[in-house]
Amino acid sequence: MRHHSLKNKKICVISTFGHNGIDWLHSLIDSHPDVLIMPGFSFYRTIDKIQTILNVKSLSKLSSELLASTFVKLFFEDPGYQVVRRKFINNKDERDRFKDSLMHYLSVSEADCIDRRLFFGLHFSFAEVKRIDLDCIKVIVIQEHVPWHSMKYKKIFNPYFVFMMRDPRAALIGSWIRLKSANVSGMINSYQFDHTLLYWKYAEAFVKKIAFSNRCKIMKNEDMHDNLSHEMDELCKWLSIDYNNSCLYETFLGRRWLGESVYLAVDELKEPPPENFYNKNEIEKRWRNSISLREIKIIESVYRDIFSTYNYMPDNNNNNKLIDIWAGNLNCMMINTLDSDSKFSLVIFLKIVRNFSRRFLILYCPLRVRSFFNIL
Repeated sequence: MRHHSLKNKKICVISTFGHNGIDWLHSLIDSHPDVLIMPGFSFYRTIDKIQTILNVKSLSKLSSELLASTFVKLFFEDPGYQVVRRKFINNKDERDRFKDSLMHYLSVSEADCIDRRLFFGLHFSFAEVKRIDLDCIKVIVIQEHVPWHSMKYKKIFNPYFVFMMRDPRAALIGSWIRLKSANVSGMINSYQFDHTLLYWKYAEAFVKKIAFSNRCKIMKNEDMHDNLSHEMDELCKWLSIDYNNSCLYETFLGRRWLGESVYLAVDELKEPPPENFYNKNEIEKRWRNSISLREIKIIESVYRDIFSTYNYMPDNNNNNKLIDIWAGNLNCMMINTLDSDSKFSLVIFLKIVRNFSRRFLILYCPLRVRSFFNIL
């Protein structure tokens, strides 16, 4: 088993400002011969899940056997890992080989940091199961579906970052539609609403304040639809890999992927979308028919810097005066903070205070929110 060179590979994290087509980007990178990319399992989100399963705050003191068994059980049996974009262990033979490879790597790795041992161990085991020659690999690409693990990546791996971007109005209303359809009430609750807000505020703050410009690239969903070959060619140059025609085709582990859209299905599509479905006029027509004027005003106010920086045209004239900034944020903080129709009580009052406080931190201190609230 050759794993000595894996830790010397370039690492690139693809993440998102929120509901912007990160799985689409992943699927375009999937079959590139220079890239080692596992299906979209999200390394740090998976670690959070493993810690919950084992009821521990850290994985550092657990045995290699327990870690390998728990990871492989999650990947092989959990329904969340059975969709096309995440499934990679197809049978018991692959399951056993993955477990044995991971146990081996964890046992021989000299890395002090459990994150590094697990990250490289999982990728090494994946390469073993799929018989990928690591000597041909130039870059490891990992999808992290939420941006608020970016700080950990930067500290531990010092990777390159690619963030997917899209018109915030189109992205947020798509997120809200999906969340509403998944709820029995047909309504979005305050936690879910704040979750979608944090995607954008955290990614914005991280890119602006933390990420080094030469190690961070923005991929705009609209530009990719406009000229996919040009955008993917630029991405390959940025990653120092050769452009490959596979970058124009959506696959996961070489299997064709038809994408996903809240306007067509609950999850992955079973058949190709209608012709011109991703035409920019059709896209705008869909989100405008699904969003209120108040929601547009709030989004344009709260994310006014994103509209300006990434050249999205707002409907409303949001000046940079402090009064406009405060008014927009206050309007955002006042909506959707009450989750219950019950009569007023102390418990409901405390929930409102909690929700209001969480919203305030998201808007003004997004990089610190998870120090106070458990947002997964």
